[in-house]
Amino acid sequence: RGRAKLHINLPPSTIFSIDHAFNNKFSMMGTATYTRWQSMGTLNITGAVGPTGSNNINITQKLRNSWRVILGSAYQLTNIFTIRSSVGYDESPVNNRTRNLMLPDTNRYLISAGLGYKINDTMSLDTGYTHTFSQHEKINNTQVYGNETVTTAGSVYNNDDYFGLQFNWLMT
Repeated sequence: RGRAKLHINLPPSTIFSIDHAFNNKFSMMGTATYTRWQSMGTLNITGAVGPTGSNNINITQKLRNSWRVILGSAYQLTNIFTIRSSVGYDESPVNNRTRNLMLPDTNRYLISAGLGYKINDTMSLDTGYTHTFSQHEKINNTQVYGNETVTTAGSVYNNDDYFGLQFNWLMT
């Protein structure tokens, strides 16, 4: 039993987005995000409780800066319904040499589909689904945690499904 503390500064991101309506029915949009993960450096955990008691743990992340790029479209099917879709690539900040079980992240591809329903001039509902396809990557990492040396060997593979529902209310 104990109290561990971790102070973390999240990395800065730069985002560029564009949206273009080709006509009153069809539009496309794109977003590119660059995140400076290298600025995170080492995570310092004080008072972490382990098998040998309380330790101060320094976890060197060795993260790399990464990009996420997404291209989407929207089609106004009727005055009430809008169909949306997107594809994307999300580069992992974790490199193959330092991947571990605490952050087993990998590069992933995304595909999304959604439907918008206009209730009236000020209210609408949006629903969406996203599936991510992660790359299969190996873990072979040795790290020192306080007085303990831990080696992890294996592989990581993960696909995710996200469902969303959103209510929009324009209050003007």
